[in-house]
Amino acid sequence: MVSIRNFTAHYTSRPFWVENSPTFDSPLTPEAYRAAMSEEIVSHDTGVFSLRVCRDGLLMLEMSELETLLPLIEVQDIGGYVAWWSGYLMWMNCLALLLDCCVIEEARLGYFNFSEVTRRDAFRIRFENGQFSACDVASESHVRYLQDSRHLSLVRQPIEFLTNLDGRIPLPRTAFDLLIAKFDYLSTRPELASSVSILAKSLSEYKRGNYDTSLVLAWFVVEGEINKRWRELLESKNCDYPDGQRRINSDRRKKFEGPDYPVSVVSNLLELEGVIPFKVLQEFDEIRGYRNAIVHRKPNFSCEAAHCRKTIEVAKRLVTERENFTFELNFSYSVGRS
Repeated sequence: MVSIRNFTAHYTSRPFWVENSPTFDSPLTPEAYRAAMSEEIVSHDTGVFSLRVCRDGLLMLEMSELETLLPLIEVQDIGGYVAWWSGYLMWMNCLALLLDCCVIEEARLGYFNFSEVTRRDAFRIRFENGQFSACDVASESHVRYLQDSRHLSLVRQPIEFLTNLDGRIPLPRTAFDLLIAKFDYLSTRPELASSVSILAKSLSEYKRGNYDTSLVLAWFVVEGEINKRWRELLESKNCDYPDGQRRINSDRRKKFEGPDYPVSVVSNLLELEGVIPFKVLQEFDEIRGYRNAIVHRKPNFSCEAAHCRKTIEVAKRLVTERENFTFELNFSYSVGRS
């Protein structure tokens, strides 16, 4: 019986070696070259996900729930297939962002120019009985170049320079051990992962100088966390009366979560109830003002890097402050002067 496994894979924006560059035998054959590049250095399996990282920096992720779901999607169900890919890209963006953070923590190196992982960058790869069988080609992405780097015939460098292929640097194994620990925690908390993925997209837009988009994305996370705390407060006030009625029934809850209670009102009520400090309320009001100025196209307002950074940092603090989970963000830019 043939054992088949499928992973979703991608290369980061800047290539790297895991631990150290590969050693190439002489004479170098195409088979030996590919084997050295594709050697799996990191391998981690849980009931929720499987992660493989190859010597040449290829990240391969298998999410068990998504792999189980894929055969159930009808061929003509384009919407279902798009939603399935959206789920995988959420996890791939979390993985890529956390790798960036772990390298900062372990190597004190802001190496990556983080960029959102899109459908153009991610590709499917298939293994049969543990051996590579086939993969898609990311023809519309820089990833195609890194895929080609696995084939000796497509590498346009003299053999003696192959150990420095593409100017890659080695990243320590400890960074990947930390990555596994962080992703392991995240993998069982999809709501938290969704927020981290949105922050990854926000950071990606920030690095491109798309400040308006970056800030609005980060505000989504902030507003979601405010509403989450509001729902928790309402539930803490709920109770059953002797006649069987609920103090906050579904109709009353709809009112509390409706247009009469916008986020500006909710955040003030949270402060009055002692759920958030007054200083945090002031931060909410400040960044909500930036968001409103963008959405309503306020004259003479220009969203700046500092506005984005504050919003992203507040959002990050909100999603992590009640979790045993932290990550460091790299705000260096991916753009330069021509």
